[in-house]
Amino acid sequence: MMWLLILLALWWALWGILRWRRPAWPWLADGAAWGGLGVAVVLFHWRLVVGDAYMPADGGDMASFLYPNFVFNARALRSLSIPLWNPHVYGGYPYAGEVQSGFYYPVNWPFFLWGHISYRTLEALSILHTWWAAAGAYTLARALPLPSGRRVGRVAALLAGVAFGFSDVFLVHFGNENLLAAIAWLPWVLWGATVVTPTGAGTRPRARVLVALFLGLSVLAGHPQMSLYVVLALGLYLLLWGLFAAEGTRHWRYWIQVARTWVPPVAVGMAIGAVVLVPGWEVARFSERATWSYGQAVGFSLAPGQLVGLLVPGFLGRGAQLYWGVWPRVEIGYVGVMTLFLAALGVLRYWTRTTQVWLALSVVAFLFSMGVYTPVHGWLTAIFPPLKAVRAPARFVVVMDLGLALLAAVGLEVLQEHVPQSRAALRTVYRWLRGALLVTGALVWPLLMLVLLIGQGQDRVLVVRQAIAANAVGLFLLFLAAGWLVWRARMDARIPPRTAAWLMVGIVLVDLAATGAYTDIGGADPTRTFRHENIAAFLRQDPNPFRVDSRTGIDQLWQPDTAVVLGLEDVHGVANPLVPAHTLRFLRAAGDRASPLYSLLNTKYLIAGKEPPFDVGAFPPVFTEDPELNVYLNPQALPRAFLVRDVTVVRDAETAWEHILREDFDPRTQAVVVGPWDEPPSSPRSTDEGGTESLAFAGRTPQSLKLAVQVRRPALLVLSEFWFPGWRAEVRRADGSTVSRPVLRVNYALRGVQVFPGDVEVRLWFLPRSWVVGAAVSLLALAGWALWVWRVRGQT
Repeated sequence: MMWLLILLALWWALWGILRWRRPAWPWLADGAAWGGLGVAVVLFHWRLVVGDAYMPADGGDMASFLYPNFVFNARALRSLSIPLWNPHVYGGYPYAGEVQSGFYYPVNWPFFLWGHISYRTLEALSILHTWWAAAGAYTLARALPLPSGRRVGRVAALLAGVAFGFSDVFLVHFGNENLLAAIAWLPWVLWGATVVTPTGAGTRPRARVLVALFLGLSVLAGHPQMSLYVVLALGLYLLLWGLFAAEGTRHWRYWIQVARTWVPPVAVGMAIGAVVLVPGWEVARFSERATWSYGQAVGFSLAPGQLVGLLVPGFLGRGAQLYWGVWPRVEIGYVGVMTLFLAALGVLRYWTRTTQVWLALSVVAFLFSMGVYTPVHGWLTAIFPPLKAVRAPARFVVVMDLGLALLAAVGLEVLQEHVPQSRAALRTVYRWLRGALLVTGALVWPLLMLVLLIGQGQDRVLVVRQAIAANAVGLFLLFLAAGWLVWRARMDARIPPRTAAWLMVGIVLVDLAATGAYTDIGGADPTRTFRHENIAAFLRQDPNPFRVDSRTGIDQLWQPDTAVVLGLEDVHGVANPLVPAHTLRFLRAAGDRASPLYSLLNTKYLIAGKEPPFDVGAFPPVFTEDPELNVYLNPQALPRAFLVRDVTVVRDAETAWEHILREDFDPRTQAVVVGPWDEPPSSPRSTDEGGTESLAFAGRTPQSLKLAVQVRRPALLVLSEFWFPGWRAEVRRADGSTVSRPVLRVNYALRGVQVFPGDVEVRLWFLPRSWVVGAAVSLLALAGWALWVWRVRGQT
């Protein structure tokens, strides 16, 4: 804790020096303001920083999904390889299309290279991007034009940074580090659009170059939905600038100029992220998400009943532990009580194009975030079809939060002015504030306390919900009263304008911290259930490839993606919508451990508790030294690779699916291949050529494998490896020549390769064309961006 106080003291000293010296470089003062926001973020999350707690309490996606991915990424980067296939979960799936991996995001690379990935690593990245979002909102607020050529001051801009950085999305999704990383670039992208020109269709090429980079980094961060929302927000922003423009700029030539100005940076930015988007698009086509309806896309909409959270965020219980609403828990867009009143003050005093655009953008974002409850989401989805591929429209409320934070910054400037027009606006909003205070203090608060008092002794759940609502309204009343006191003192000239501004910033900061900082924290490391080195050490003694099955009701002891961290291979995994649909279908059909298909999964070992949900006679325990878990043997598991000669060739995958579900299908001796089949079993080459047969693994990496093979007759090499486009095979012959062979789709979902007498080695590797194309586009886009930077520097 002492170093936090030292950090705060150093920042305060730097701020004081800059204020006293008034440096010739204004960016130094802005840098000190960024530092102040950094201190605020650290103080907000001080319990995480000092190691006293973890957030979110149950780990959420940060523990179950992102942590294993980061471990896998770090392992790959330290071995100087690019992870294209993840063999550790779901029997293997195309990691090249894992859009949330974060492998290509430069900000993550130092953490990957450092090597030791822990839960604190991801918490640090979430804190870092919270600060970056706050700094972006501050910088954007400083760029807002006010009448008479003025700009928003630094103190008011600090309020914008605080309000946006600690807004609802950054709390609800603290455990979605990649989501925060993607959306943290939103204010920076809109900053570039703001400083180009007031109309958004002028010069300032440096800003457009930066916008391209910011968009690209947002995509590489690993949450395409939020990057899509960044692009949508930029498009709406530019559209609203045109709609609120003077008559002269509504001509079609204006819109052509806007397109010429902004299509290149957006195109370059999306092209930089092509290495994520192109293979991600291919994987999405094979996933269950490809069949989503519009009804699924509007899941997790902001419901009208949740709008009370805009004023009283804890009314329905903020945080996963206390939430009692009947709707799915989503972000509600809370930015602080006084932020709303200051935003109203800014709009009332300055009804200019700037405030009109940001108010309109906030309203559109709010209506869009309500999803199914308003038609706006449907209209925009019809215009922009990619929105149908993502759900949770409530997340777009982050754009409204940014707009409210910026309008509040304008309002804080008005609070410091000494002109009659400002005084009239101050009095008007003051009456609203006083009315809200009187209604809450004299009616709502006493009524809630009375209900709570009468309800004592009744249903415990109901009493707890009443207490949660009463506490939330009490906090609302407290910060309403604090803001009213400062507002009144400012109107009566009892405190200087700058003092009033600082007090307002403090009220908003304390408000957001009191209502959000401790809502979802816990005292235990959520990644502790990944630590099973004793089991891993036992399993690593097996020299042959195998899989484990942890689908035994042990999620509280063994996380679904534990195999990724321990370097094992599992047929289970955390819920992931991008796992190919044919893989999931096969795994579900093989869920019955008595099914013949189950033996095809190469599940040699089962991980379960001391009292497993299966017959230990069929699956005897082979390791019992762990205090909570045992390892059980599956004697019926087929090897990872074996030879089959009874092959049925079919034309399509559905026919193959019907064949493998037949009762007479024996996967040990039979196989079904989805054509083509270049060498049918009836070929003359199928005669016995003498000699022995052998098959053994000669080498394996996450995305390649090599087998030594020797056969007397043509056969199908069946691999208990899931099929996906992009797998390639090469066979080395006894005479030293090599030939390429197609990787066949076997038994509906697995892979196979034909082998013939004279073959001595089969090598398979994963290199999907979509990743090659995406990587090439990204490299070309980065080269083009660098050339663009060089040209811009030459022009200036």
